[in-house]
Amino acid sequence: MIKNMLFDFDGSIVNTRKLIIDLYNDIAEENNFNKIEETDLEYLGNLSYAEKAKHLNIPFYKIQYLFIRVLKNYKNHLSSIGMIDGMKEVLYKLKENNIRLGIISSNSAKTISEYFQKQNISIFDEIVSSKSLFGKDSSINKYINKYKLDKSETLYVGDEVRDILACKKCNLGIIAVTWGFDKSQALAAESPDFLVNSPEEIFEVLMNVEKNCGER
Repeated sequence: MIKNMLFDFDGSIVNTRKLIIDLYNDIAEENNFNKIEETDLEYLGNLSYAEKAKHLNIPFYKIQYLFIRVLKNYKNHLSSIGMIDGMKEVLYKLKENNIRLGIISSNSAKTISEYFQKQNISIFDEIVSSKSLFGKDSSINKYINKYKLDKSETLYVGDEVRDILACKKCNLGIIAVTWGFDKSQALAAESPDFLVNSPEEIFEVLMNVEKNCGER
């Protein structure tokens, strides 16, 4: 039975794709990187980070620098960020079913907290920032160890291939969502435990897991 659910933030709970593209394009102009056009999104969503960097003419070692620059400007746009349609209702349904909710994101914990304060949402037990773009597995393990969570009772929800890879390193189940930054083809290629196309399906996954546990 699932008792704990950990969520990514950008792309999974909130729709920040346009904002992050706009912030990236501002930096790209300064650094002679290729800009992202609307027509590029489908193609980029099926590429690895190394392939994305090559396509955009970004030296791979500069990805972390770029990530930090984007987050620095992100906070000034909180009022323009909307939640994924249906996600708020699903989060409250999970909470009503006594699921412990946490966030482990590459974004700033302070920024995420401020966003939820503006939205009048206070249902998350803790919000954790993963300091490195590719170090989320370490943050997940620290969170699980801190609260002595049973991994068999815990699921992570994320929208990127790197979320799936981090969960595999942690031996943690993951629900990959198709409405975020990476496309369903790229996500499916990494064999997540579950692949969903709408927030409502997250709750359905939970119910099906509990049903299957009850039948054993």
